Amino acid sequence: MMRRLKTVTVRTIAVVNICAIVLMLLSGYAGSLDPVEHPTLSCMSLFFPAFLLANLFFLVFWAIFRMRCVLIPFLGFVAAFVPVRTYAPLNVTHSTEGADLKVLSYNTWGFGGFDHLYTSNPILQYIKRQDADIVCLQEATTDDRGLQAVDSLLGKVYLYRDTARNGKNGGITILSKYPIVRKLHIRFDQPTGNVACAWLVDRGRDTLLVVNCHLQSIGLTEVEKEGFKQMVKGDLSTDSTRVEGRKLLTRLGTANAQRAGQVRAVTALLRKFRGKSAILCGDFNSSPLGYAHRQVEKRLNDCHTLAGNGPGISYHLNGFYVRIDNIFCSDDWLPLRCFVDNSISSSDHYPIVCWLKKKPNH
Repeated sequence: MMRRLKTVTVRTIAVVNICAIVLMLLSGYAGSLDPVEHPTLSCMSLFFPAFLLANLFFLVFWAIFRMRCVLIPFLGFVAAFVPVRTYAPLNVTHSTEGADLKVLSYNTWGFGGFDHLYTSNPILQYIKRQDADIVCLQEATTDDRGLQAVDSLLGKVYLYRDTARNGKNGGITILSKYPIVRKLHIRFDQPTGNVACAWLVDRGRDTLLVVNCHLQSIGLTEVEKEGFKQMVKGDLSTDSTRVEGRKLLTRLGTANAQRAGQVRAVTALLRKFRGKSAILCGDFNSSPLGYAHRQVEKRLNDCHTLAGNGPGISYHLNGFYVRIDNIFCSDDWLPLRCFVDNSISSSDHYPIVCWLKKKPNH
Protein backbone atom coordinates (compact mmCIF):
# COMPACT_ATOMS: atom_id res chain seq x y z
CA MET A 1 0.00 0.00 0.00
CA MET A 2 2.76 2.43 0.96
CA ARG A 3 4.70 1.55 -2.17
CA ARG A 4 1.68 2.28 -4.34
CA LEU A 5 1.08 5.59 -2.55
CA LYS A 6 4.72 6.54 -3.11
CA THR A 7 4.43 5.71 -6.82
CA VAL A 8 1.26 7.81 -7.19
CA THR A 9 2.91 10.72 -5.35
CA VAL A 10 6.01 10.63 -7.56
CA ARG A 11 3.90 10.49 -10.73
CA THR A 12 1.72 13.36 -9.53
CA ILE A 13 4.75 15.53 -8.80
CA ALA A 14 6.21 14.60 -12.19
CA VAL A 15 2.99 15.71 -13.91
CA VAL A 16 3.12 19.03 -12.02
CA ASN A 17 6.74 19.43 -13.12
CA ILE A 18 5.76 18.79 -16.74
CA CYS A 19 2.98 21.39 -16.46
CA ALA A 20 5.51 23.91 -15.12
CA ILE A 21 7.77 23.16 -18.09
CA VAL A 22 4.92 23.67 -20.56
CA LEU A 23 4.09 27.02 -18.96
CA MET A 24 7.77 27.97 -18.97
CA LEU A 25 7.95 27.25 -22.71
CA LEU A 26 4.71 29.08 -23.46
CA SER A 27 5.84 32.16 -21.52
CA GLY A 28 9.37 31.93 -22.91
CA TYR A 29 8.20 32.00 -26.51
CA ALA A 30 5.14 34.24 -26.01
CA GLY A 31 7.04 37.11 -27.61
CA SER A 32 6.59 35.39 -30.97
CA LEU A 33 2.88 36.23 -30.83
CA ASP A 34 1.64 39.46 -32.37
CA PRO A 35 0.21 41.50 -29.44
CA VAL A 36 -2.33 43.13 -31.74
CA GLU A 37 -3.89 39.75 -32.50
CA HIS A 38 -3.14 38.11 -29.13
CA PRO A 39 -2.90 40.93 -26.55
CA THR A 40 -3.48 38.81 -23.43
CA LEU A 41 -1.39 35.79 -24.43
CA SER A 42 1.49 38.09 -25.32
CA CYS A 43 1.65 39.10 -21.64
CA MET A 44 2.75 35.61 -20.63
CA SER A 45 6.41 36.51 -21.10
CA LEU A 46 6.20 38.56 -17.89
CA PHE A 47 5.53 35.36 -15.93
CA PHE A 48 8.56 33.49 -17.27
CA PRO A 49 10.68 34.11 -14.11
CA ALA A 50 8.07 32.35 -11.93
CA PHE A 51 7.98 29.23 -14.13
CA LEU A 52 11.78 29.26 -14.48
CA LEU A 53 12.15 29.23 -10.69
CA ALA A 54 9.51 26.50 -10.43
CA ASN A 55 11.47 24.25 -12.79
CA LEU A 56 14.68 25.03 -10.92
CA PHE A 57 12.93 23.99 -7.69
CA PHE A 58 11.95 20.66 -9.29
CA LEU A 59 15.54 20.14 -10.44
CA VAL A 60 16.75 20.44 -6.84
CA PHE A 61 13.82 18.39 -5.53
CA TRP A 62 14.44 15.46 -7.84
CA ALA A 63 18.20 15.60 -7.20
CA ILE A 64 17.48 15.09 -3.50
CA PHE A 65 14.61 12.60 -3.59
CA ARG A 66 14.73 10.73 -6.95
CA MET A 67 17.81 11.30 -9.04
CA ARG A 68 16.57 9.62 -12.21
CA CYS A 69 13.68 12.12 -12.44
CA VAL A 70 16.17 15.00 -12.75
CA LEU A 71 15.90 14.32 -16.48
CA ILE A 72 12.44 15.96 -16.51
CA PRO A 73 13.46 19.49 -15.48
CA PHE A 74 16.79 19.12 -17.31
CA LEU A 75 15.02 18.47 -20.62
CA GLY A 76 12.74 21.40 -19.80
CA PHE A 77 15.75 23.70 -19.55
CA VAL A 78 17.17 22.30 -22.80
CA ALA A 79 13.89 23.02 -24.60
CA ALA A 80 13.82 26.53 -23.13
CA PHE A 81 17.51 27.27 -23.76
CA VAL A 82 16.89 30.33 -25.95
CA PRO A 83 14.54 32.19 -23.57
CA VAL A 84 16.60 31.14 -20.52
CA ARG A 85 19.76 32.55 -22.11
CA THR A 86 17.97 35.73 -23.13
CA TYR A 87 16.47 36.24 -19.69
CA ALA A 88 19.47 35.24 -17.56
CA PRO A 89 22.63 34.73 -19.65
CA LEU A 90 25.94 33.48 -18.33
CA ASN A 91 29.02 34.89 -20.05
CA VAL A 92 32.76 35.11 -19.52
CA THR A 93 33.61 38.68 -18.53
CA HIS A 94 36.06 40.34 -20.91
CA SER A 95 38.47 43.14 -20.11
CA THR A 96 37.14 46.54 -21.13
CA GLU A 97 40.58 48.07 -21.65
CA GLY A 98 40.44 47.66 -25.42
CA ALA A 99 36.91 49.03 -25.78
CA ASP A 100 36.26 51.50 -28.60
CA LEU A 101 32.93 52.71 -27.27
CA LYS A 102 31.21 52.95 -23.91
CA VAL A 103 27.43 53.35 -23.94
CA LEU A 104 25.09 54.24 -21.09
CA SER A 105 21.28 54.01 -21.22
CA TYR A 106 19.27 55.36 -18.30
CA ASN A 107 15.62 56.16 -17.60
CA THR A 108 16.19 59.03 -15.16
CA TRP A 109 12.56 59.42 -13.95
CA GLY A 110 12.84 63.16 -14.48
CA PHE A 111 16.32 63.09 -12.91
CA GLY A 112 14.75 61.82 -9.71
CA GLY A 113 12.68 64.98 -9.31
CA PHE A 114 13.27 68.62 -10.26
CA ASP A 115 13.99 69.75 -6.69
CA HIS A 116 17.04 67.48 -6.54
CA LEU A 117 18.12 68.58 -10.00
CA TYR A 118 18.79 72.11 -8.89
CA THR A 119 21.28 71.07 -6.23
CA SER A 120 23.80 68.20 -6.25
CA ASN A 121 21.83 65.74 -8.35
CA PRO A 122 23.03 62.12 -7.86
CA ILE A 123 21.92 61.07 -11.34
CA LEU A 124 23.92 63.82 -13.03
CA GLN A 125 26.89 63.00 -10.82
CA TYR A 126 26.58 59.34 -11.79
CA ILE A 127 26.47 60.14 -15.52
CA LYS A 128 29.58 62.30 -15.17
CA ARG A 129 31.46 59.56 -13.28
CA GLN A 130 30.63 56.93 -15.90
CA ASP A 131 32.22 59.08 -18.61
CA ALA A 132 30.52 57.09 -21.38
CA ASP A 133 31.09 58.09 -24.99
CA ILE A 134 27.37 58.05 -25.76
CA VAL A 135 24.57 58.45 -23.23
CA CYS A 136 20.91 57.78 -24.04
CA LEU A 137 18.43 59.08 -21.47
CA GLN A 138 14.70 58.44 -21.19
CA GLU A 139 12.22 60.47 -19.14
CA ALA A 140 14.81 63.23 -19.26
CA THR A 141 12.35 66.12 -19.48
CA THR A 142 13.14 69.15 -17.33
CA ASP A 143 12.57 72.91 -17.27
CA ASP A 144 14.95 75.72 -18.23
CA ARG A 145 16.48 75.84 -14.77
CA GLY A 146 17.05 72.10 -14.89
CA LEU A 147 18.74 72.37 -18.29
CA GLN A 148 21.14 74.90 -16.80
CA ALA A 149 22.00 72.38 -14.08
CA VAL A 150 22.61 69.70 -16.73
CA ASP A 151 24.80 72.03 -18.79
CA SER A 152 26.82 73.23 -15.81
CA LEU A 153 27.83 69.69 -14.85
CA LEU A 154 27.89 67.82 -18.16
CA GLY A 155 28.35 70.54 -20.76
CA LYS A 156 32.13 70.30 -20.82
CA VAL A 157 32.07 66.49 -21.01
CA TYR A 158 29.43 66.24 -23.72
CA LEU A 159 29.78 68.97 -26.30
CA TYR A 160 26.94 67.50 -28.37
CA ARG A 161 23.44 67.04 -27.00
CA ASP A 162 19.95 66.81 -28.44
CA THR A 163 16.46 66.06 -27.16
CA ALA A 164 13.34 64.63 -28.77
CA ARG A 165 9.80 64.94 -27.45
CA ASN A 166 6.39 63.75 -28.49
CA GLY A 167 4.39 66.95 -28.06
CA LYS A 168 4.66 68.25 -24.52
CA ASN A 169 5.02 64.75 -23.12
CA GLY A 170 7.87 62.31 -23.11
CA GLY A 171 11.46 63.30 -23.45
CA ILE A 172 14.56 61.43 -24.59
CA THR A 173 18.05 62.86 -24.77
CA ILE A 174 21.35 61.91 -26.37
CA LEU A 175 24.66 63.09 -24.89
CA SER A 176 27.60 62.49 -27.20
CA LYS A 177 31.34 63.12 -27.25
CA TYR A 178 31.12 62.89 -31.04
CA PRO A 179 29.47 65.41 -33.38
CA ILE A 180 25.80 64.80 -34.21
CA VAL A 181 25.41 65.27 -37.97
CA ARG A 182 21.77 64.37 -38.51
CA LYS A 183 18.54 63.85 -36.57
CA LEU A 184 15.98 61.26 -37.71
CA HIS A 185 12.51 61.47 -36.19
CA ILE A 186 10.58 58.22 -35.69
CA ARG A 187 6.83 58.77 -35.95
CA PHE A 188 4.34 56.67 -34.00
CA ASP A 189 0.94 56.13 -35.61
CA GLN A 190 -1.09 56.49 -32.41
CA PRO A 191 -0.94 59.52 -30.08
CA THR A 192 1.12 58.67 -27.04
CA GLY A 193 3.44 60.20 -24.50
CA ASN A 194 6.21 57.85 -25.58
CA VAL A 195 8.88 58.71 -28.10
CA ALA A 196 11.75 57.38 -30.22
CA CYS A 197 14.40 59.14 -32.26
CA ALA A 198 17.67 58.42 -34.03
CA TRP A 199 20.82 60.39 -34.68
CA LEU A 200 23.81 59.95 -36.97
CA VAL A 201 27.00 60.49 -35.02
CA ASP A 202 30.37 61.15 -36.68
CA ARG A 203 33.11 59.11 -34.98
CA GLY A 204 35.76 60.26 -37.45
CA ARG A 205 36.47 56.93 -39.13
CA ASP A 206 32.78 56.02 -39.44
CA THR A 207 29.27 57.28 -38.85
CA LEU A 208 27.21 55.57 -36.18
CA LEU A 209 23.42 55.34 -36.08
CA VAL A 210 22.22 55.86 -32.50
CA VAL A 211 18.60 55.03 -31.72
CA ASN A 212 17.02 56.02 -28.40
CA CYS A 213 13.49 54.91 -27.56
CA HIS A 214 11.02 54.94 -24.71
CA LEU A 215 8.29 52.52 -25.72
CA GLN A 216 4.72 52.33 -24.48
CA SER A 217 4.43 52.60 -20.72
CA ILE A 218 2.00 50.37 -18.87
CA GLY A 219 0.92 53.22 -16.62
CA LEU A 220 -0.12 51.13 -13.63
CA THR A 221 -1.02 52.72 -10.33
CA GLU A 222 0.79 51.68 -7.17
CA VAL A 223 -2.19 49.50 -6.22
CA GLU A 224 -2.14 47.81 -9.64
CA LYS A 225 1.60 47.24 -9.41
CA GLU A 226 1.09 45.52 -6.08
CA GLY A 227 -1.67 43.45 -7.67
CA PHE A 228 0.68 42.42 -10.45
CA LYS A 229 3.25 41.39 -7.87
CA GLN A 230 0.69 39.12 -6.20
CA MET A 231 -0.36 37.72 -9.57
CA VAL A 232 3.24 36.78 -10.42
CA LYS A 233 3.44 34.99 -7.07
CA GLY A 234 0.26 33.09 -7.96
CA ASP A 235 -1.84 34.66 -5.22
CA LEU A 236 -5.30 34.73 -6.83
CA SER A 237 -7.09 33.16 -3.91
CA THR A 238 -10.22 35.33 -3.85
CA ASP A 239 -12.82 36.27 -6.45
CA SER A 240 -11.90 39.95 -6.19
CA THR A 241 -8.21 39.30 -6.85
CA ARG A 242 -9.08 37.11 -9.84
CA VAL A 243 -11.32 39.85 -11.28
CA GLU A 244 -8.62 42.46 -10.74
CA GLY A 245 -6.08 40.07 -12.25
CA ARG A 246 -8.14 39.81 -15.45
CA LYS A 247 -8.47 43.60 -15.62
CA LEU A 248 -4.75 43.95 -15.15
CA LEU A 249 -3.99 41.46 -17.92
CA THR A 250 -6.30 43.43 -20.22
CA ARG A 251 -4.38 46.62 -19.51
CA LEU A 252 -1.05 44.89 -20.02
CA GLY A 253 -2.32 43.44 -23.31
CA THR A 254 -3.49 46.85 -24.53
CA ALA A 255 -0.07 48.34 -23.76
CA ASN A 256 1.59 45.42 -25.59
CA ALA A 257 -0.52 46.09 -28.68
CA GLN A 258 0.38 49.80 -28.65
CA ARG A 259 4.04 48.97 -28.13
CA ALA A 260 3.94 46.62 -31.13
CA GLY A 261 3.08 49.49 -33.45
CA GLN A 262 5.86 51.61 -31.97
CA VAL A 263 8.54 48.97 -32.33
CA ARG A 264 7.50 48.44 -35.96
CA ALA A 265 8.21 52.12 -36.57
CA VAL A 266 11.63 51.67 -34.95
CA THR A 267 12.48 48.54 -36.93
CA ALA A 268 11.33 50.27 -40.15
CA LEU A 269 14.11 52.79 -39.59
CA LEU A 270 16.58 49.98 -38.88
CA ARG A 271 15.62 48.35 -42.19
CA LYS A 272 16.21 51.65 -43.96
CA PHE A 273 19.75 51.73 -42.54
CA ARG A 274 20.41 48.00 -42.97
CA GLY A 275 24.16 47.32 -42.88
CA LYS A 276 24.86 50.59 -41.07
CA SER A 277 26.90 50.55 -37.86
CA ALA A 278 24.28 51.05 -35.17
CA ILE A 279 23.43 50.94 -31.49
CA LEU A 280 19.94 51.06 -30.03
CA CYS A 281 19.18 51.97 -26.42
CA GLY A 282 16.00 52.38 -24.50
CA ASP A 283 13.32 51.61 -22.00
CA PHE A 284 11.12 48.99 -23.66
CA ASN A 285 8.68 48.68 -20.76
CA SER A 286 8.45 44.97 -21.54
CA SER A 287 10.21 41.69 -20.88
CA PRO A 288 13.35 40.73 -22.83
CA LEU A 289 11.21 37.81 -24.01
CA GLY A 290 8.45 40.13 -25.24
CA TYR A 291 7.44 41.01 -28.79
CA ALA A 292 9.25 44.36 -28.90
CA HIS A 293 12.56 42.86 -27.86
CA ARG A 294 12.24 39.97 -30.32
CA GLN A 295 11.54 42.32 -33.23
CA VAL A 296 14.63 44.44 -32.52
CA GLU A 297 16.73 41.31 -31.91
CA LYS A 298 16.00 40.16 -35.46
CA ARG A 299 18.13 43.09 -36.66
CA LEU A 300 20.53 43.90 -33.82
CA ASN A 301 22.29 41.97 -31.06
CA ASP A 302 21.26 42.23 -27.42
CA CYS A 303 24.42 43.30 -25.59
CA HIS A 304 23.27 41.92 -22.24
CA THR A 305 22.62 38.49 -23.74
CA LEU A 306 26.09 38.44 -25.30
CA ALA A 307 28.12 40.08 -22.52
CA GLY A 308 25.99 40.23 -19.38
CA ASN A 309 25.27 37.85 -16.52
CA GLY A 310 22.04 37.06 -14.74
CA PRO A 311 18.61 38.57 -15.28
CA GLY A 312 19.80 42.19 -14.98
CA ILE A 313 16.53 43.42 -13.47
CA SER A 314 16.43 47.11 -14.36
CA TYR A 315 13.06 48.25 -12.96
CA HIS A 316 13.17 47.86 -9.19
CA LEU A 317 9.64 48.67 -8.07
CA ASN A 318 6.80 46.23 -7.37
CA GLY A 319 7.36 42.83 -8.85
CA PHE A 320 8.52 43.46 -12.42
CA TYR A 321 11.34 40.93 -12.20
CA VAL A 322 12.57 41.51 -15.74
CA ARG A 323 15.04 43.65 -17.64
CA ILE A 324 13.08 46.33 -19.43
CA ASP A 325 16.07 48.54 -20.32
CA ASN A 326 18.28 47.46 -23.20
CA ILE A 327 21.33 48.18 -25.31
CA PHE A 328 21.61 46.57 -28.76
CA CYS A 329 24.40 46.76 -31.33
CA SER A 330 24.96 45.85 -34.97
CA ASP A 331 27.15 42.92 -36.07
CA ASP A 332 30.26 45.07 -36.51
CA TRP A 333 30.48 45.54 -32.72
CA LEU A 334 31.64 43.04 -30.12
CA PRO A 335 30.10 43.60 -26.66
CA LEU A 336 32.87 43.14 -24.09
CA ARG A 337 30.87 43.72 -20.94
CA CYS A 338 27.30 44.75 -20.22
CA PHE A 339 25.60 45.10 -16.86
CA VAL A 340 22.68 46.73 -15.09
CA ASP A 341 24.13 48.95 -12.37
CA ASN A 342 22.09 48.71 -9.16
CA SER A 343 24.50 50.94 -7.23
CA ILE A 344 22.25 53.95 -7.78
CA SER A 345 18.52 53.94 -6.98
CA SER A 346 17.64 57.62 -7.47
CA SER A 347 15.34 56.65 -10.36
CA ASP A 348 12.80 53.83 -10.50
CA HIS A 349 15.13 52.30 -13.12
CA TYR A 350 18.72 51.18 -12.84
CA PRO A 351 21.07 52.30 -15.64
CA ILE A 352 22.52 49.79 -18.08
CA VAL A 353 26.14 50.14 -19.25
CA CYS A 354 28.02 48.45 -22.08
CA TRP A 355 31.56 48.49 -23.47
CA LEU A 356 31.90 47.70 -27.18
CA LYS A 357 34.86 46.90 -29.40
CA LYS A 358 34.87 47.34 -33.15
CA LYS A 359 35.38 44.02 -34.89
CA PRO A 360 38.33 43.70 -37.30
CA ASN A 361 37.65 44.47 -40.98
CA HIS A 362 34.68 46.68 -40.13
